Amino acid sequence: MKAKKYEAPKYEHPIDDINWTAGVGKPAGVYWLDGRSVFAAHDSAAEAALLERGAILIATLRFDRDPLESRHHGRVVEPLSAYAAAALLLHSATS
Repeated sequence: MKAKKYEAPKYEHPIDDINWTAGVGKPAGVYWLDGRSVFAAHDSAAEAALLERGAILIATLRFDRDPLESRHHGRVVEPLSAYAAAALLLHSATS
């Protein structure tokens, strides 16, 4: 029996997207590109790729700590770094 030559599926539609995990904890830029808004961390490879493609920076997002986030009556809040939180959440999602 002769092996069939591999043929890519015809139902897949390629989507150009950004790696969202590269800029955890950094301010993010909101860019306008080809009629849509795209987010990328400042000073990241994703931002460089967007600017190379002609994206226009329209806003910057920065999330400050909530002053009340460490206060929950009857509960203990333990701060985690972004890396530790991602490791914990990714581990629980794959287990």
